[in-house]
Amino acid sequence: MAIAGSQKIFILYIPGMDLRYLSPRDTPFLSQAFQQHSWATIETQPSPEQLSTVITGMNPHDHGVFQMKLLEPSELARKGSRLWEKAPYFLTTTYQCVRHQFCRDCDVPTIPPARRKSFEMHRLKFHGRRTTADLLQQLGDADSIASYLGPGRFEYSFTDRLADFDTVPDRAATGDRQLEFLQLHALDMMGHWVLKTPEKRAAVYRRADKVIEIMSEKCRQRGIAMFAVSDHGQEPVTATIDVRRQVRELDIDPAEFGYYLQPITARFWFHTESARQRITTLFDGMPNGTALRFWELEKFDIKFPTASYGELFFIADPGFLFFPHDFHHPLVNLVFGLKDSQQRSRLLNPRHTAYHGYLPHHDSEKGWIVSLTEDYALRSGEMKLVDLMPSMLHVMGEKQPGFMSGQNQIS
Repeated sequence: MAIAGSQKIFILYIPGMDLRYLSPRDTPFLSQAFQQHSWATIETQPSPEQLSTVITGMNPHDHGVFQMKLLEPSELARKGSRLWEKAPYFLTTTYQCVRHQFCRDCDVPTIPPARRKSFEMHRLKFHGRRTTADLLQQLGDADSIASYLGPGRFEYSFTDRLADFDTVPDRAATGDRQLEFLQLHALDMMGHWVLKTPEKRAAVYRRADKVIEIMSEKCRQRGIAMFAVSDHGQEPVTATIDVRRQVRELDIDPAEFGYYLQPITARFWFHTESARQRITTLFDGMPNGTALRFWELEKFDIKFPTASYGELFFIADPGFLFFPHDFHHPLVNLVFGLKDSQQRSRLLNPRHTAYHGYLPHHDSEKGWIVSLTEDYALRSGEMKLVDLMPSMLHVMGEKQPGFMSGQNQIS
């Protein structure tokens, strides 16, 4: 069937499907598709979350969904101080973790409340099954392809359950919307925790490959243009760094600085020149990572005009993980280890077995896109995250909105 005119599109988004592990043995359909169809690598950014940039067609400094933003002193002063914030760390964070199970507005409950209240949170994070409404809620005021096309023309679906690999082919790519975006997140989650051996990884890759094959045929029969996308791979973790301990050994008053510690990125805000100099010197000389001032992120198209999202960033080298980090808590590991077989290893080891979000030039950070429709080809061998939605709008015959900074990469 010739595909032209007001084109309908189906995007199958599979984060964590590493380009290095695609092979004729484990991913026969994709391997053949890469030979027969047009594809390109995707240049990513140093962040574990890429979806907000993909969906908005904007870089982080424009859409603002970049984890934590430090409140202004006047805003923090209005929050005041509560007595319970002085309680022991384990008690306050345990309470927050329990509350989080019933009240989802308590995001990142593993950060002690005295430090947590200093942040304005801008995160895009899902669990279970989610829809377009959930996406729009977490994007907040940021413009996106979802708000541009509207619910009648755009649909987003998310699942992090491997069992859904068996059912999504029946439910997805219906053609009811002009652009349907399905995120299969199970491979990414399992990559963090249980895909420790090549055999386990290969088994899940084969299942993902089969889903792509089935969806490709379904789209072909219905005249829907399909694109399979992964925005990063996963690097096996071989060692950990106790960043918190090394900063603590500097014996700096906690009131002189703030920090946010992700598994592979540490951010710091400084309230005194002494803290700035001593902590910056520490990380400038620390091995197994790269220290960057916030303005140095411009090389990755992250151009915040101020240090509100972090003044100093320390990003681990591939294979290294910061532990403990701000998402670690014994209760969290127990709950997720018990209720989710995809994270069962957390019961015995709270450290991730693989991670991503390292500096973009590393192999683990190479994303990819393949056109599974002969009518559309990628213009070059590489594109950026912000280019994905402008490219889809081009295929649909739609005008690119002014808020998108990416460029069409499809002909």
